[in-house]
Amino acid sequence: MKIKFTEVKITRFRNLLDLRFNLGNRITVFSGHNGVGKSSLISLMASTTGTNEKRLDEKKFQPEFNDYFTMDSDEPFKEYKIVCEYETDDNFKFAKRIGFRNDEEFNRGIRPLPRTSPRIDSNQMKKDATEILRNKLGITDSARVPIPTVYLSLARLYPPGETEIKSINMRSNNYIIQNGLHEKYIEWYNEVLPYSITDNKRVQNMTKGINNRSRIFVPLTHASSETQSVGQDNLGTIINALVDFYYLAHSSPDSYKGGILCIDEIDASLHPSAQVSLLNLLDKLSVELDLQIFLTTHSLTMLKEIILKKEKNPVDYQLIYLKGVSVPSIIKFNSYRLLKADLFQELTFKKPEIKVYCEDESTSTVFKALIDAAKNLELDFKLPPYKILPIFLGSEQLEKLPRSDTHFSNVAIILDGDTNSKEKVKIEEYMKNPTIIHGLTPRKFEKNFVTLPGFLSPEGFLYSIIFDLVKNDRDNYLFWRTLDKDPETTLYTSDKIREQIIINDSELCLKALKANKDNIFEFTEKSKMLNYYYVNNKQELENWIKKVQKVFDFVSNKVMASRI
Repeated sequence: MKIKFTEVKITRFRNLLDLRFNLGNRITVFSGHNGVGKSSLISLMASTTGTNEKRLDEKKFQPEFNDYFTMDSDEPFKEYKIVCEYETDDNFKFAKRIGFRNDEEFNRGIRPLPRTSPRIDSNQMKKDATEILRNKLGITDSARVPIPTVYLSLARLYPPGETEIKSINMRSNNYIIQNGLHEKYIEWYNEVLPYSITDNKRVQNMTKGINNRSRIFVPLTHASSETQSVGQDNLGTIINALVDFYYLAHSSPDSYKGGILCIDEIDASLHPSAQVSLLNLLDKLSVELDLQIFLTTHSLTMLKEIILKKEKNPVDYQLIYLKGVSVPSIIKFNSYRLLKADLFQELTFKKPEIKVYCEDESTSTVFKALIDAAKNLELDFKLPPYKILPIFLGSEQLEKLPRSDTHFSNVAIILDGDTNSKEKVKIEEYMKNPTIIHGLTPRKFEKNFVTLPGFLSPEGFLYSIIFDLVKNDRDNYLFWRTLDKDPETTLYTSDKIREQIIINDSELCLKALKANKDNIFEFTEKSKMLNYYYVNNKQELENWIKKVQKVFDFVSNKVMASRI
């Protein structure tokens, strides 16, 4: 029966508080700031799984947290709580809680111990969960989940030159050679670093004196075990672990049901092209060897690859990005550009000015008035620096620009409200029956597009508000009285505006509005009528400003990402 590691909930572990995340069926990448706890986290996860089966170096498929990390007795380890959830291929779900026990008096330090636990969202009693798991899968309370597991910490390896290395040639009757395991080692090594190994006649057992760990080593074309680079040594360690799983799968085909491979700092000392090749190899072998692979990395190259995979298949691939150090949070990135921009912001907080294209001066004027109204209401928004550029093109031409030139995918584009629906709303019909817009479905635009509010032209949008202020001047007396306080607007009265701007129903049309747009826009700007209007229509403005914020942030992040 196959078992997959599906989910983790951290109530508390060091600086990690109240976090929850799903794991990919094939590859999950952990990234984020230094010192956030990524390495110790995946080591703790690995401590809940493992079997007594032996790797090629006779070590168990059962990593020990204390082999890589130390827990101080001053830590509040009794308060730490991490729950890990698993699922079998017949949909049986269960959980293990990582607890800690102080075995310092036995010289074993403070050790993590897996204990059967109710599932994350379950109200089940621990006693019942323990009994059900034991009866169903034979996994006792303190037992690990029986999945062969390997944990590699590349940053904690001792590179050649810093420890004594012994390399002994294997005899032809060695089971590694007899089973062709060295051939797999060479094949997979060369997939990542092509033509590195061209001679398969000499196979060695390489042992590092400082930790007495041994592995397969096949001499490289231009390097020995002592002269190989750190990156070559790290890659050899990863390939050796993959061969471990390969041998286990082929020597025990009936009992082998997959495994877990954890690699900390996978990108250590590897060229970006080699990083991509390594990730592709791991992706392939996650299927062939039925592996769940957990990685930590700061490599933008690898992060880009995993995001692309996650976008296509979030069930098999996940990215857990931990942001912050003192109280880390998990940020979801569905775009490499956004992630890249976020990493860039860690170095500088100065955002570049983005370009904002709009149809004409009318669009620009209404947009500025809306932003002014949002500021007047102290709405919660903060747009990146921007510059508005009216380019005097119709909406159809503007919509086609990103397809004809990629430059226009890196700018924000503002369209008039009358582009919001495929069916054009005539101002004369709207003024007779404003409810005609209720049945309209807003169109969907590219991510760098935003429209003005409503379904009318800029002139129609402003005219409808002016009409209401004039028609219901008694209800809006506060607006008209505030105009007396400014010398520029003190002569404005509802009667005068009715005479200057309001058009007879029989003559009302978009053409008539455009002919009178100078008066409409002058009154709008001087009276700041949108500031008044949106006091009573705050939610409408909040909804719109959120759309603007989303589009401007999207474009700003793309621009920042392109500059790295």
